[in-house]
Amino acid sequence: PIWLCRKFRPDLIHSWSSMSSVIALPVSLILRIPLINAMIAKASCSMFSKDWLRSKLTFPFSRLIVANSHAGLNAFHASHRKSRVIYNGYDFGRNANLLDPSLLRVKYKLTGKIVITMIAGFYQRKDYETFCRTAEKLKSGHEDLVFMAIGDGYNQGYYKSKYGQLQNLLLTGKIEDVESYVNMCDIGVLLSNPKVHKEGISNSLMETMAFGKPVIATKGGGTNELIEDGVSGILIEPGSVADFENALFRILNDPDFARQLGDSAKIRIQEMFSIQKMVQSTIEIYSEVLNNLKEK
Repeated sequence: PIWLCRKFRPDLIHSWSSMSSVIALPVSLILRIPLINAMIAKASCSMFSKDWLRSKLTFPFSRLIVANSHAGLNAFHASHRKSRVIYNGYDFGRNANLLDPSLLRVKYKLTGKIVITMIAGFYQRKDYETFCRTAEKLKSGHEDLVFMAIGDGYNQGYYKSKYGQLQNLLLTGKIEDVESYVNMCDIGVLLSNPKVHKEGISNSLMETMAFGKPVIATKGGGTNELIEDGVSGILIEPGSVADFENALFRILNDPDFARQLGDSAKIRIQEMFSIQKMVQSTIEIYSEVLNNLKEK
């Protein structure tokens, strides 16, 4: 990195992860190029974890610290004086060229079903246990409901062995056309495990909201900034099957409320979490740093 930056002398260095921030730090110091440190993409940071150590190393020497949520800045105890929030941005161009929803429903035998999707990796930080336990609880008497878990990860085998026999639960594994599945679903879900992880601004939730779907998510972290509870989605307590079930039936039993949630969710993404807004906010912090350099 040093020889590359010395070759074309950038005015700024913008890092996007904790490791890239560590790599960029000596380049910034040796060549005296301001570092914009955007390593904060979640809203939890355990003391002496690798991210905690990397933040302690790089934050003092960063010109600006950027996070995708205010909750993330607070979790990392970033200096308010030189911290900024730039929310993740959704590109609505992704909502084009989709697979026909009816074809997906035929493929998975979902015709006439209400599809509840959770798109997330099968890792400890995601609460697939509550998702699957709720499916198990509702397997009788609610044959019109299908829970679809989309993603892969090291925990997937555990859930297949424990819940794979459920007729109302589909474990699809990794898929390529995520937007098509979001477009096909009726309700989007993201359940997190706050004991090990708090979301920053979830791209999975943004995708679902951008399609005008009602969403249910675990309270905490940046999710509280993304979703206005009862307006653009429903927030529930961590690990609560009862809360999840109540939120589902609040949506299912009130089509007007469901439609209002979806419409408000889409508007919220358009107004606050669009790719255009993200780009504009990034340009603004670049201008801020460069203008400060000129003044000095």
